[in-house]
Amino acid sequence: MAAWKYRTGARVEGSPIVFDDAVVFGSDDGRIYALKLDSGEEIWKLDLGEGLSASPAFGYGNIVISGEDGTVFALGDS
Repeated sequence: MAAWKYRTGARVEGSPIVFDDAVVFGSDDGRIYALKLDSGEEIWKLDLGEGLSASPAFGYGNIVISGEDGTVFALGDS
């Protein structure tokens, strides 16, 4: 039984990463998403302009994910 569902604009092939209160994942629609872990409500999304089929990683305060066109994106507060 699912706790919640969230539909993106394309397939989600990579595994999500989970923080204390959020889940972050990329989609083939070119966006990276952050959702509330308890409800699935969208916190934010960012269009990176190319499909994202890899799993994101987190380190040194950054979320890192690679795109299908060979780009590596690092997203952080700074």
